[in-house]
Amino acid sequence: MMAIKGLNDVEKVIKGSKVLIMGLTYKENVPDTRESPVREIVRVLEDFGVDVYGLILC
Repeated sequence: MMAIKGLNDVEKVIKGSKVLIMGLTYKENVPDTRESPVREIVRVLEDFGVDVYGLILC
């Protein structure tokens, strides 16, 4: 995961870190979210104790 690697590279503690998700769709200008990897990314980040903001998943 690039986000976790990036946090580790700057010696930032992952647990309690804050991440803002600013997009959900897989392709530009397409409202379809079925192929989007964002749900899995959010789950993994939350498993590491990251606070994820900016996204409402149904």
